[in-house]
Amino acid sequence: MIRKSLNALLAGLLLSCLPSSSAYPTTGALIAQSDEQSDEAAQTEQIITQLVIGRWELYQSGATFPNGFAPVLIFAPEGDVFYLYHPEGDIVRSSWTLDRSKPQPVVTTNLGGLVTAIPAGPDLMELHIEALTPSGNPDHDSITINARRVSSDISLPTDRAILEVSDLFDVQAAAARESEASAAVGAINRLQQAIFLEQQQFEPDIQAIENELGVNLQQSENYSYTLLVSDTGDIVSTVALPKRDGLKAIVGRVTYVTEEYTITTASLCKSDSFTDQMPELPDDIETCPAGYTPVY
Repeated sequence: MIRKSLNALLAGLLLSCLPSSSAYPTTGALIAQSDEQSDEAAQTEQIITQLVIGRWELYQSGATFPNGFAPVLIFAPEGDVFYLYHPEGDIVRSSWTLDRSKPQPVVTTNLGGLVTAIPAGPDLMELHIEALTPSGNPDHDSITINARRVSSDISLPTDRAILEVSDLFDVQAAAARESEASAAVGAINRLQQAIFLEQQQFEPDIQAIENELGVNLQQSENYSYTLLVSDTGDIVSTVALPKRDGLKAIVGRVTYVTEEYTITTASLCKSDSFTDQMPELPDDIETCPAGYTPVY
């Protein structure tokens, strides 16, 4: 599909560049001209393919990426482009096309944002990334970043799931909802620590917590929040269980230790996969419930 599109676009460009003549060419001249155009179109397609196909690493002068991992774009000859944004995360798949309507040929793709790749030198591209709304419309928020081709290898890791770009907004929305719940539970942890140092006990009433924080957690469309104080009163737990499929549960816990003086400590754990079931809480806050991973 991409090859046919490239041939059509490139052949059209070459035809528009031919010198005009008032005389009608002969049949032999037309055949020779057509063969020459086909050869040039094929050669131009091959050159552009050589410029695009490969493994591209994103970079920005003076910038660092999370986890020390530079995101990677892999352009495949069949018209697929793969985005590796995390050393252990899913691979996002989309398609790329060649746009010859502009003065300089560019490559465009949609990776949750409209990406326009402009050749900037041998093995270098400048990427203009325009954010898109969930409906696919530009929201006029854009950034520019650079990419360099580090290899012609287009093989993919075999231990990763491939996520279609059409599902990317769902993943991004889920991550935002989980981040919001983690922030809420973290804020409750800090408030419980302050309350204990002042009152020598934890607050068991969720509404009192809401009043202190100035939020209404019970109206959340994404999570339900529950406070649990241990029978001995030395541990308070906040459990955020998802109301939507696909979200992970969050557990925050606070305890105290009294030696020469009283100190409080907190922990935060996230479930490894979706669950809306109340977890069995260990006796110590350093240990996460089964099926949970510590955040801190």
